[in-house]
Amino acid sequence: MQFRSTGSRLSTAILAVLAVTALGAGTLASAPAALAAAPGAASGPASVTGSAALPAFPKDVEVTGVGAHGFFGYSFTPDGERELRWWPYGGGAPTLIDYPEDGGWATSGGDVVALGDDNWVVQMRSLTLRNMADPSAPGVDIDLGALGGNYVAVLGPTSVLAQLTKDDGTAELHIVTKDGATTTSRKVAGLPADATDFTGSVVRGGAVLVGYETGPADARSGGRALIDLSDATVSETYTSADSGYDFTHLMFSGTRVAWLDWKSGTGLFVTSVDRATGQEKQTVLGARGDEWYTELVGDWLVYGTPSGPVRAVSLTSGETRVLAESGPARPARGTAVRQ
Repeated sequence: MQFRSTGSRLSTAILAVLAVTALGAGTLASAPAALAAAPGAASGPASVTGSAALPAFPKDVEVTGVGAHGFFGYSFTPDGERELRWWPYGGGAPTLIDYPEDGGWATSGGDVVALGDDNWVVQMRSLTLRNMADPSAPGVDIDLGALGGNYVAVLGPTSVLAQLTKDDGTAELHIVTKDGATTTSRKVAGLPADATDFTGSVVRGGAVLVGYETGPADARSGGRALIDLSDATVSETYTSADSGYDFTHLMFSGTRVAWLDWKSGTGLFVTSVDRATGQEKQTVLGARGDEWYTELVGDWLVYGTPSGPVRAVSLTSGETRVLAESGPARPARGTAVRQ
C-alpha cells in the first residue's frame, strides 16, 4: 500500500491546490492549511478557465506529499532508480531521505515523514519520524512492536496514531508519543470495543478521520470516526459498508466527511456526508482499474485521472467545473506502484 497511498495523497493534494486556486478564496478557510500555504494557492477569487496555475513542482520529480514548508518526491537516477527527497519551498538543495531496505514511508499531509520497517505501511512497527521543517534535526524513533502496535497515521514530529493488538486479538486505537527516552500511549475513547483494521486520513485542525471495521464475525461492517486529538476522543461517527482497510482514501473538511468506496456494478465512487445534517451523497467516478485522484475542499469534491480532465463538483448544488484538461501525471520512468 505504501507507494499507492503516498502517491495518491500527493496527487490529491495537487488537485486540492488546483481547486483552491481555481475556486477562489472562499474555499481556503476549509482547505488543508499546507495546501493553502503552498506556492500557487490563490489569495483571492480566480476565474475557472483552465489556466489556474499549480505550484511549480520540478518536471522530473514524482511529487508524493506536500507540507507547509516543502514537498516530498521521487527523483530518478540515470538507471531509473527512485530516490525519496524533500524539497523546501524557499529553494535550496533537496534532502535525500533513506528508509530501511524493504521498508516504507508515509506522511499525513504535513512536513513529518514516518520511515518504517515494512513496505506495506499498515504493517510498519519500527518507526523513525523526521520533521522536514528542520531537516537537520535528529529523527525520533518509536518502537510500536514493543506495544503490539502497527502504524495508522502520522500526528506530529513525536507522535503517531497506532493500532495496538491485545493478547486476546482485540484492537485499540492509541496515540503513541516519544518524549526523550520515554514512550507513552494514550487510548482513543469512544470507538466500538470490537473495532479493528484502522486506517487514517491526513491530520487537519487538530483532528483526524479514521476508518475501521466492527460487528459480529459473520456480519462485519464499516465505520468512520472523527477524532479530536487534544483529548483523544471521538467527536463524530458515521456508518460505512466496510473499513476500507488498504483501499479507501479518507477526507474531511469543516463541513463534510468523505471516503472512496467501491461496489460491484457501480465501480468507484465517493461517499460524502454533510456533518451538520447527516445527509449522505454518492458521486460515481468510474472503473476501479483507473487511477482516480480525489480530494475534498470545503463543499467541493475534486477528482480526476492523469489522462482525463480534473473536475470539481459542488456537493451542495451539484454544479460541476472543469479545472484542468488533465490531472497530474507520473513520470515515464520508475512508475511501478505497489498494489
